[in-house]
Amino acid sequence: MRQLFAMTILTLALASPAMAGDKHHKQGMFGTLDLNSNGEITREEFQAFHATKFTEMDTDNSGTITREEAEAAKAKWKEKMKERRAEHKRMKGDAAE
Repeated sequence: MRQLFAMTILTLALASPAMAGDKHHKQGMFGTLDLNSNGEITREEFQAFHATKFTEMDTDNSGTITREEAEAAKAKWKEKMKERRAEHKRMKGDAAE
């Protein structure tokens, strides 16, 4: 059950364009995972990305993600999405002028 919970949270983290930066914005999740940009995602690239996200979420470096850490990661993701939506809205407004 804990593994399922951790994978669910990791999936939410993966969905975040703000966490992935410009590469995600331009190429979607595929571009984010395709670390060497060869048009394919290897098992190693997939696992490396998830290992990085796990490490980011495991803020106390215990080797596990607690419910509190997962909730904090979710809140951080929501805040980044809110900021990204505001930026997008601002950019659309600037373009209209």
